[in-house]
Amino acid sequence: MRKYIISTLCLLLVLMSCLTLYAADPRVVRVGAFNYYPAIFKDTDGAVKGFYVDALADIAQRENIRFEYVYGSWSEGLERIKSGEVDVLTSAAVTPTRAEFLDYGKTPLLTVWGELYVPISSDIDGIRAVQGKKIAVMKNDFNALDFIKLVEKFDITCEFIEMPGFEEVFNAVATEKVDAGVVSSTFGVAKQKEFGLRSTGVAFNPFDIYFAVAKEKNGDLLVMLDNYLHNWRHQKDSPYNKARQKWSHGSDNVIHVIPDWLMTAVAAMTILALCAFAFILMLKKQVSSKTRSIIESSKRYQIVSERQNAILAAVPDIIMEVDTSKVYTWANPAGLEFFGDDVVGKEASFYFAGEQNTYEVVQPLFDRLEEVIYIENLQRRKDGTVRLLAWWCKVLVDEQGVVTGTLSSARDITESKTTEEQLRRYIHLFRKTEEIAQIGGWELTISSMELFWSEQTYLIHEVTLDAKVTVEEAISFYTPETRPLIQDVMQAAIESGTPFDLELQINTTMGNLLWVRVQGEAEYDSGKIAKIFGTIQDITGQKQAEEELIANTVDLRESQRIAHVGSWRLNIASNQVVWSEELYSMYGFDPTLPPPPYTEHQKLFTPESWERLSAAIQNTRSTGIPYDLELKTLRLDGSSGWMWVRGMQVVDENGVTIGLRGMAQDITEQKQIDEVQSYLLQINSISPGEDFFETLARYLANTLGMDYVCIDTLHGDCLSARTLAIYNDGRFEDNVEYTLKDTPCGDVAGKEICVFPREVCSLFPHDAALQELQAESYVGTTLWSFDMKPIGLIAVIGRKELLDSHFAENVLKLVSVRAAGELERRQAYEEKHLIEQQFQQTQRLESLGVLAGGIAHDFNNILTIIVGYCGMTKMDFKSAEKNIPKIEKAAERAAALCRQMLAYAGKATLSESQVNVRTLVDEMASMLKTTIPHNVVIKPDLSSDILFIMGDASQLRQVVMNLIINAAEAIGDAEGEIDVKLARAEIKAERPEKDYLGMIIPPGRYICFEVKDNGCGMDEDTRCKIFEPFYTTKFTGRGLGLSAVLGIIKAHNGAWQMESRLGHGTTFRVYLPVQPGISETEEAQPITASAEWQGSGTILLAEDEEQVKTIAIILLQELGFTVLDAANGKEALELYQQNAADITLVVTDMGMPVMNGYELFHKLKQLNPQLPIIISSGFGEGDISSKIPSEEIAGLINKPYRFEHLREVLRSAVERSPDLSYFPTIKRASSP
Repeated sequence: MRKYIISTLCLLLVLMSCLTLYAADPRVVRVGAFNYYPAIFKDTDGAVKGFYVDALADIAQRENIRFEYVYGSWSEGLERIKSGEVDVLTSAAVTPTRAEFLDYGKTPLLTVWGELYVPISSDIDGIRAVQGKKIAVMKNDFNALDFIKLVEKFDITCEFIEMPGFEEVFNAVATEKVDAGVVSSTFGVAKQKEFGLRSTGVAFNPFDIYFAVAKEKNGDLLVMLDNYLHNWRHQKDSPYNKARQKWSHGSDNVIHVIPDWLMTAVAAMTILALCAFAFILMLKKQVSSKTRSIIESSKRYQIVSERQNAILAAVPDIIMEVDTSKVYTWANPAGLEFFGDDVVGKEASFYFAGEQNTYEVVQPLFDRLEEVIYIENLQRRKDGTVRLLAWWCKVLVDEQGVVTGTLSSARDITESKTTEEQLRRYIHLFRKTEEIAQIGGWELTISSMELFWSEQTYLIHEVTLDAKVTVEEAISFYTPETRPLIQDVMQAAIESGTPFDLELQINTTMGNLLWVRVQGEAEYDSGKIAKIFGTIQDITGQKQAEEELIANTVDLRESQRIAHVGSWRLNIASNQVVWSEELYSMYGFDPTLPPPPYTEHQKLFTPESWERLSAAIQNTRSTGIPYDLELKTLRLDGSSGWMWVRGMQVVDENGVTIGLRGMAQDITEQKQIDEVQSYLLQINSISPGEDFFETLARYLANTLGMDYVCIDTLHGDCLSARTLAIYNDGRFEDNVEYTLKDTPCGDVAGKEICVFPREVCSLFPHDAALQELQAESYVGTTLWSFDMKPIGLIAVIGRKELLDSHFAENVLKLVSVRAAGELERRQAYEEKHLIEQQFQQTQRLESLGVLAGGIAHDFNNILTIIVGYCGMTKMDFKSAEKNIPKIEKAAERAAALCRQMLAYAGKATLSESQVNVRTLVDEMASMLKTTIPHNVVIKPDLSSDILFIMGDASQLRQVVMNLIINAAEAIGDAEGEIDVKLARAEIKAERPEKDYLGMIIPPGRYICFEVKDNGCGMDEDTRCKIFEPFYTTKFTGRGLGLSAVLGIIKAHNGAWQMESRLGHGTTFRVYLPVQPGISETEEAQPITASAEWQGSGTILLAEDEEQVKTIAIILLQELGFTVLDAANGKEALELYQQNAADITLVVTDMGMPVMNGYELFHKLKQLNPQLPIIISSGFGEGDISSKIPSEEIAGLINKPYRFEHLREVLRSAVERSPDLSYFPTIKRASSP
């Protein structure tokens, strides 16, 4: 039986060891966590969650590990693993730098990439679009580093704003603090909808992320995590993949994993329970048997005696018995330990320390006057030390009631007595402290909601000390405004143990209003909140002093702010500087941070200013003479300013200089005003080609730091305006006309200055420009004419609140005077220019009247030829082949004549181009031969090697015509000749030529156009007046004066010479400069298209002239096209809308009823911007190009046109078309 018991006990020991092994404390692993949603992140309840967390929880159960998450930013995680604060990191990308302090797993957690996200409304759709934008990135993020390298490769400049995490990056983008943000693809896909963002499609640098541990640390942990990850990534239903699916796409079923060790432990405990049950049964039987044996062999008295002795031996207190002689007769082990083994038999007084009346105190016991007496006395231990004992003494009597002695128990109270005395002193000190500091204490017992107040708490509330105050009554002392707050914090402390510290107001029972500081915190018992302890302090006097100090400080600070004055103090020994708040603002520093030491002040000034300041300070320290200087400062944000500073020495009681103190005033605005005045004085010297108002607008934007500047000229009614310059976000915009109603400019007109420092958008909700700009502030001023009439406006607009408008107002007042003067000058010039244009137009019309007869003569001749050959062809059809070319040639002469007239009438394009002057003069001379009287003969002498020049052909025709016609009229009715010469000329510096005013003509290559007549000539008085506008010597009054001719020559940088004598004729010479690089040959001959070229597809033809339309249809069909025809623009638009899929090209006339060609062109382009449109018109190119940009026209056919011309225009339009799918089956001739 004994062997069975021993075996059972051994088995139990083994099982207990196993259970202990499996129930060992888990290994604690600290994981560096950061916001990498949905892999790992901190939820709103403060818990760290994500599919990493779920996967690690499964590993924790299997491996008896407790993962603790240390949350922070990614940068903080890197620093923590370096310092050993965390054991493992997730989502670590491999970089050479990190490899120096990290070991990585072999199996990647994920493959991710960087992606650029923007607000949904953003126009950023590619990498080029981030030029000049603000980009938010996470600090030390691998994606951010690669994006920065990417934009550098494209030479793109961005401003990068570092954020602690991806959440902060998305928040900055969503609130438009930045333009875009770079995050991981995993985070971006999961969070873009929540933040209202979208991907730009700019994705880059796919890379793997791993588990990582500190270099050469936790290698076993890394191997274990890597093994799990390797197995799980290839298992579809593994905990890792299920966790990813749950956090990425919705909740999966909950996975319950029971660790193997727990199953083993449960099995072991089951076996142990069975063995224990068997052992209990067996032991019970043995105990019963042994008990019966003991009872039979021992007496009950002995058992009780042993138990009593055991109890007495176990008691820690001293127990002593003394007889009536005061001699110890018995002692328990504790008594023997204290007094010694020889205590029995000795008199009790032997152990007394010092004089005491112990016998007198206990005598009533021996007299049977008391049954029990308590006494404290000093006793000597066996080692000689003196201790204070507390005795409870009870009298002993025999059966007859005779006193035989006493039985006493004692306890050593030396330490407790000392503690009690200290506690008494502490209580006294606490009360005195409460009284002096006016601080009271309070205690709330949660179970009973009983409130206890200290004496001072009663005094603060002016409540009698015997009053019982409940929680509700205590809260009622607080003012109605603060009562809900104290109730809330008390409730939070009771429920969750949240401490509080508040400054509130109470009303005492005497009606006094006091400020009190009330604090509270919880006390726990067995893990539960048992009590709330706290203090309450009367801080009324402190509050009043604080309020007075705050008021004085605010007054001083506001005075300094208004005057832009700051104060400072320098401690020479420590080099430490103290600044006032305004001085922080002047330097651009954060006022919550200490100013830099004096040794670093050099960076706050320009080198020249720092040198002057250092010398002045040294001089003041040496001589005691104060200094004052004007210095240029460098602010923390990179901007500069000006400051007037004054300093003086600070001495100690011995007269030794220990520091400096002084003041500084910001004079930046005054300096800027001076700069504005200087700028206005030199603005007349702006570079050629720069517009005055554009230069001024840019200057105002930069000087005032505003986002938008416009300068306007007012119309006469002051109800509308036209902009002269618009400067918006660093670039100029096209000028516009707008009405002033519902705009802040409407408030400005007629006023000296108008300021809206904030919320200008809400004040003018109908101003679309303000809303689009998201404007916040506005400053405007009126431009006044010399006679004090409003003629213009200047407005500056910003997206930020205008904190100080004083400077902006002063600047606008200064520049408005100069801008008004320039505007008046420009208006006067425009009026003069308009008059000159009207005069030139009058001359042009008069010239056309002169030409009308000659033109009619030429046209009649041409028509005669055409009609004649048509009649001959009718009489003999066989002669058609010989007659038709002559008809075509006559028609071409008529077309050329029309083109000349259109060009002269200004219907051709009035822009500078390469001009063949020889052809131009030849054409005009030929045309004028039939116009001038027959008694005058034009004799042209045109050199064949004439160079091309850059000029306006229409204006040059007017010069040729005016000079020839004036020469003809000078001859009058007499027989005469006009010599028209054209030759190359080169004026050299060593042989200068002078113009009609005697000025030197610049050396260079020229074309010399000369008109010489043998008419009446001019006297000196006439020669002096011929260039005056409207001056004429002719009775006809046509006013073909030479002032316009002179203006044209000057505009072409040419020169004019004149020779005339009364009765001997006149010679005019015009020198037109040849620009370098101009071709010296005729224009390149066009390449003749192959007659085999054919097109296909459907052409929409719009033409109102029925016969022209019929011819055009036949020609287009001959070229292989299917033709849909319309008689006006409206019909053509409807046909296109019905057949848009089939129509590949449009040919349209311009002058049509119902809807003209211009309107049709624009409507078709709105429907299909890529649609090729060819214009067929009898108008000049100038009319067309003034209404339709030439780059939008696929081709231009001038009426009349030949079949070959039409074919070449169509072919050119096809070849230039960006999308040849419009012409699916084009046949091309082989290249020559």
